[in-house]
Amino acid sequence: MMHRFAPYDYAAALGWQIVGLPYRGNRLTLYVLLPPKTLSLANAAREMNSTLFERLLDRTRPEKVNLSLPKFHVEYARPITRYLAEMGMAPAFDPGADFSEMTLKTYGAYVRQVAVAAAMSVDEQGTSATSIAAIEVRAEKVTVLPRNSANVTVNRPFLVAIGEKPTNQIVFLGAVADP
Repeated sequence: MMHRFAPYDYAAALGWQIVGLPYRGNRLTLYVLLPPKTLSLANAAREMNSTLFERLLDRTRPEKVNLSLPKFHVEYARPITRYLAEMGMAPAFDPGADFSEMTLKTYGAYVRQVAVAAAMSVDEQGTSATSIAAIEVRAEKVTVLPRNSANVTVNRPFLVAIGEKPTNQIVFLGAVADP
């Protein structure tokens, strides 16, 4: 159990307690949300939405807080193929998908599945978090672009994104700090 006595953004409202632990630079904050004792965790998760979160945030004020917080680790992994297909990417999952912008010729190339995973650990040293997206592509045969095309060697930190083409909206953005 970690113990800290310090000023934090804090509120006790609507039966909840909320404490904001700012990260260096104050651009991001880790919010600890303690639901009412009478509310199960499952029901608390169902109840929490953007409206309730904003109502709680609106009530926070800087206050000295005696915080006892256990070390914890949370992780999440889920296939998202279905959601991407519903958002308009269904053609990419069809064995007849057209990936001609990436290769000269493709024979049966398609995205078989996409999954995302994220993990976060909090202890006395701070927070560490990771996320990853995995994309499985299948192809019977692929003819790669000729040698006089551009070469890209990813040997330094980089970003990876899944974007929705018609609106140029990013659906997923991740960073690889140590390739």
